[in-house]
Amino acid sequence: MLKPYYHLNYNEDTGVKDLVEYFIIEQANSKPIYLTICEKTGTKYYYQNRRFRKFHREDGPAIEWGVGAWTNDADLHSKAWYLNGEKLSEEEFNKRMNR
Repeated sequence: MLKPYYHLNYNEDTGVKDLVEYFIIEQANSKPIYLTICEKTGTKYYYQNRRFRKFHREDGPAIEWGVGAWTNDADLHSKAWYLNGEKLSEEEFNKRMNR
């Protein structure tokens, strides 16, 4: 089971401060990634660091939309792949990760 950590996050774009519960996930041969889970929707977001700005995950999608999540982007019905904050298609992601 993952141990929860808490961080007071300041969103520079909106000026809002909020307490973020996150989990640290160690990756083989790489830096750790930071996971947050939206309580309302169950959506999982994987970030490059604790600033929670750039989506990043090397072993799968960086966003896994939960059951209650809504998006108007037809490509994001269930998952979205990012490396270093750059959005990729699943095919582009697999090519970069040599899968």
